[in-house]
Amino acid sequence: MDVNRVTVNDIDFAYVEQGEGPLALLMHGFPMSPATYRHLMPALAGAGYRAVAPYLRGFAPSGLPADGSFGIADLVADVNGLHEALGGGGDAVLVGHDFSAPAVWGAARDGGRWSRAVVCDVPPFAVFGPMVLTPR
Repeated sequence: MDVNRVTVNDIDFAYVEQGEGPLALLMHGFPMSPATYRHLMPALAGAGYRAVAPYLRGFAPSGLPADGSFGIADLVADVNGLHEALGGGGDAVLVGHDFSAPAVWGAARDGGRWSRAVVCDVPPFAVFGPMVLTPR
């Protein structure tokens, strides 16, 4: 699969895609990559979706803003910005795995942008939650 690029929130995002149709945006977890979705992408494409799996901000080959911001609000803005930049409509679906779960929950609150949101393999927030706020 070829790696494509789009700029969102002043960040150069790399992504892979497969298929045509409504957007299915697939957000990976930590320390994963879009390869997490190597089996789901063909299935979504076969079901009539344009499956797009970006590398999250700070995950090479995507960029990171100069200020290094990497909070949940930043990830939510990235998800919704990717929806817009990739031509998503109200029929778009959003999938988040692991580290992307909070971003999916936040983005899904934007009524009318996403028809469905799926969150899978969610880490325990009693342990993981504090680390999200202090990634170093």
